Amino acid sequence: MWHGGDFTGTFALMTMLPDRGVGVAVFTNRDQSIVPEILANYVFDRVSGKEPIPWLDRYRELRRKFVAQLDVDRQARKATRRPDTRPSHELTDYAGDYEHPGYGRMTITHTEGKLNWAYRGMSEPLAHRHYDTFELPEAPDAPGRQLPDRFAISFSTDREGNIASLAAPFEPLVKEIVFTRIAAGDCANPAFRQHCTGTFISQGVTTVVVGQDGDGQLTVTIGSQPTYKLRPYQSRTFVIDELEGCRVEFHLGPHGEADELIFHQPHGTFVARRAQGAVSP
Repeated sequence: MWHGGDFTGTFALMTMLPDRGVGVAVFTNRDQSIVPEILANYVFDRVSGKEPIPWLDRYRELRRKFVAQLDVDRQARKATRRPDTRPSHELTDYAGDYEHPGYGRMTITHTEGKLNWAYRGMSEPLAHRHYDTFELPEAPDAPGRQLPDRFAISFSTDREGNIASLAAPFEPLVKEIVFTRIAAGDCANPAFRQHCTGTFISQGVTTVVVGQDGDGQLTVTIGSQPTYKLRPYQSRTFVIDELEGCRVEFHLGPHGEADELIFHQPHGTFVARRAQGAVSP
C-alpha cells in the first residue's frame, strides 16, 4: 500500500507492507524524483531477507520505454488537433484576470501579438491549439520543473460574445476548473459610472432611473420595480445582481455622458434613451 505526493520542490512517499508490519516514509527536497521509490524498495528487500534488486537499472529501463513512447504520444496528440481553425476573437480580447474561489487568480496578457499565461509564479507563452483553446509548451522532463506539460486552456463566451471565462484541466478525475473573468474596463472606473447616472426612457413609456449607492456603485430602478444593484462586468457593461442573466450596457454620447443604455436579457435586447433634458447629477 502506498501513496505519494509532490509540490514544487518537494516529494513525499509513504509505503507499507501490511502483512509484514513494515512501513517506510521518504521525504525529499526534489520533485519528479525516483529516489524515494528506490530507497523504499531497498528497505523492503532488506527487511524481507532478500538481496536488494537493482532498482536503478529497472527504473532506467522503464525510462527508456517511456522516452520511446513520447514521440508516439506527440503524434497522437497532433492527430486530435483541428487544423485550419482560428480564435473567434482578436487576441487582445482574451487578455485579463480570471479568478476561481479555490484556485485563485490566473492572468492572460497580450504582448507583441502573442498571449502569455501566468499563475502562481509560473509564466509561459500560450500557443493556439484550435478554435478557442490554447496550450502551454511541452515541459522539459527534468527534476524541479514547474510548468504543467502542454496544459490546455479553453475560453468561453457569454450570450453577447464577450470572453467571460476560461477552463483548465487541473484535476484529472473531475470536470475542468472554470475561472471567471474579473471585471475590467470602464465599468470599474468611478468617473465613468458617474456619467451613467440619470433618467432614461424605455419603449417610450417606461422610466429607468440609474443612480449610485453609498459605495459609488450603480443602481437601476425600472418603472415601479424594486431598485437593483449593477455590478461591474466588462467594458461598459454591468450585471443586474438580482436578475439572473440580465446585463446593462451603457453607450456614451458626444458630450461624454451615457445617452442610452441597453438591457441584455434572456428573452431579448431593449434600448432605453436618456430622457430629454435629463443630465447626470
